[in-house]
Amino acid sequence: MAEDGMNGVGRDLRCLRLWRGMSQQQLGEKLGLVGHYAITTISRMERGEVTPSVERSRELALALRVSVLDCVGVGIAHAWSLFRS
Repeated sequence: MAEDGMNGVGRDLRCLRLWRGMSQQQLGEKLGLVGHYAITTISRMERGEVTPSVERSRELALALRVSVLDCVGVGIAHAWSLFRS
């Protein structure tokens, strides 16, 4: 795991979420999560404490309007290029 506590999947997820201008709560709500649970779940994924399942990765991709590969750490270069542009 990286020194900042994020793994590749979590870093990509955070980058894509910020690129879309979404808060953790907004993304969580798009996944059907409610209130504090929405924030906690997304935060834990971003910190690498929880790895999203295949189904959850698909839901994240739909919510963020990206490919599933971007949500599972394969598209990190793509995610950073989007965020930095």
